[in-house]
Parts: sequence; C-alpha cells; structure tokens
Amino acid sequence: GTPHAADAQTPPPRGAIAGRVTDPTGAPVARAAVRIRALARTVATDSAGAFRIDTVVPGRLTVTVTAVRFAPAEVPVAVVAGEVAQVVVRLRPAAPVTLGNV
Repeated sequence: GTPHAADAQTPPPRGAIAGRVTDPTGAPVARAAVRIRALARTVATDSAGAFRIDTVVPGRLTVTVTAVRFAPAEVPVAVVAGEVAQVVVRLRPAAPVTLGNV
C-alpha cells in the first residue's frame, strides 16, 4: 500500500479547552455553565470551578460562561491542534435587580 493510505483514516487534528471559573475574590464557582456557541457544546464546572472540553476544532472561539448570581462572561479563546488552551474566567456579580425607586 501507499504511505498515505493510513492518513485518510486519521481524524483531523483537534485541540482542547481547559480552565477555571472564579468569582471576583478568586474562589471557584461550581456548576457554572461553560458554553461554546460555535460548537453547540456546554459543560459544567466541578466543585473546584474547573472544566475541560475536548476534541475542539482549532481556531478562534468564544467561550460563554453563565452562573447563578453572576453576570455572563464571554472570553475569546484560540485553540491549537494538539494543545490545550488554558482559560481562567473571573465572573462579576450580577447587577442587583432594582424595582424602581422605593
């Protein structure tokens, strides 16, 4: 066979995104939703605020993080094939809901 026969069966190279989600003090935020809209994939952070998304197509992506009591955050990420892009997302408290002037 030709040396290129095996290459056709190799999936395209992928990267990964791993990181942590913290509050303004640096404490971990558990059960935050980490979403990559372009891939329609969402994962939740663990008790240490950590997350990982594997088999990500290389390129520039936007990671959106949402969590209860925090304002949503969007972070640009550059994914390189065969590498793990590290992301640390620091969430800000959600703006208090004001019901007019009391």
